[in-house]
Amino acid sequence: MRELAKAIENISNFIDRLNGLQFEAKFDASNQTDIERAKSEMRASVTSALSEFGDTKELRDIADSFISEAEKQILVTAEIATSETVTDSMENKKIGKTLTKAVRAINSLRQCDWDNAAAHLHKLKMLFNAPELAPFTEPLKSGVKLDQWVKEAEARGGSFVGSSRLDWKISDSERFGYILCLIDVWGDTPNSLLDFCLNHAYVDNNFTRNLNGLAGNILTPFIQDFSEWIEDETKTEEAPVAENDTNTGNGKIFISHAAGDKDYAEAVEGLGTTIVPKTRI
Repeated sequence: MRELAKAIENISNFIDRLNGLQFEAKFDASNQTDIERAKSEMRASVTSALSEFGDTKELRDIADSFISEAEKQILVTAEIATSETVTDSMENKKIGKTLTKAVRAINSLRQCDWDNAAAHLHKLKMLFNAPELAPFTEPLKSGVKLDQWVKEAEARGGSFVGSSRLDWKISDSERFGYILCLIDVWGDTPNSLLDFCLNHAYVDNNFTRNLNGLAGNILTPFIQDFSEWIEDETKTEEAPVAENDTNTGNGKIFISHAAGDKDYAEAVEGLGTTIVPKTRI
């Protein structure tokens, strides 16, 4: 029993050690070799932490899961950094700037604790209802039967938490409309997001992890696809990444595994900086 208790404590301490990891890396988002270098640095940090606690099968499985999720986050960050749609590449620069702010708000939701989510949800709602985006978002939301879509999912679900899976095998315009309507609801009543997670996007019984998971699994793909769609609709020529930013090829990634990190505000300055959230085990 003592050995079992000691093993459990060691696993818990290792997870805490991973969650406390912080490292910062600059990489050229258009250069695959540089992206691989950033991933390699992340793996080295995790391997170093693993060596401190003993390279057991249990700890290795946890480390592998952590590395896999962090690599996905690095790739998402690279995609966002190189995307023309999160820059001022559109004819109306206000659209590009508003979408950039939306990306930041979603990244904040992927990182923040539940207690701080309401402000980001409200901001996200305001951004997607901004005058420069309204001509695009309002038609998408028009005619959306959100309640019916949700009830159909509940009818298909079972008695288990999170079993009411929504039908995402729909067109992009339908998906955009549903998510935009959900953002409106969550912006007005943040607690409704928790109910949504419990029924349709459940991670575990932790409020923060449900929030972070929803932001990563639903909102991040949405903003990427929505931004590309907006750019197609505007049909403009490429423009610089950002005002006062002469190095358009570099994406700065700040991977923080500590909520409320004091460097957070500094890390998000500049359009080339994207926050990658805490990797949850």
